[in-house]
Amino acid sequence: MAGLILVPYQIWNERNRRRFEGQGKNSIVIQHLIKVELRDASSLMKCLIKSVQDLLIAHQIGTNFPYTQANRIIEIRWRKPNVNWVKLNIDGCSMGNPGHSSAAGIYRNSQGQPIGSFAQYLGITTNHYAKFSAFFIGVQKAKEKNINHLWIECDAEVIVAAVKKENIPWKFKQAWLGAAHYL
Repeated sequence: MAGLILVPYQIWNERNRRRFEGQGKNSIVIQHLIKVELRDASSLMKCLIKSVQDLLIAHQIGTNFPYTQANRIIEIRWRKPNVNWVKLNIDGCSMGNPGHSSAAGIYRNSQGQPIGSFAQYLGITTNHYAKFSAFFIGVQKAKEKNINHLWIECDAEVIVAAVKKENIPWKFKQAWLGAAHYL
């Protein structure tokens, strides 16, 4: 943020020096002044390095921003479903929010072997919509395959919470009414 203010400020000062005072500084000197001001400003502000690009810029201007702490690592293991059960792993995503979206899932038997899958392009929609679509498409396909014992697994806490509380978004109410007795 400081760069958005300091860079135009230095350019404006240089323009005014050249226009009104008849003198100007070399562009290398101007770059050095901007770096010094950014370094000084960074020591006064709480700035975090969140990407490789941030790190490269910090090194170029000679600042030492505090590093963000790495996220806690949680080990996740895929488990086979019980005998006579089918496990459905689902996910939905969008490139942008909203953006081009799709929903997909894979069915596996109690030996962990794939027994079916689906993938569907949803058009331009939100990530939230794509994740809920994956859930309801997966349930519908399981009904069509006469799967009686279905274990559904997904990475979206919002889906899990909505299904447990039967608090389904209105866009999916009709699909929920068709699937609720199955679940």
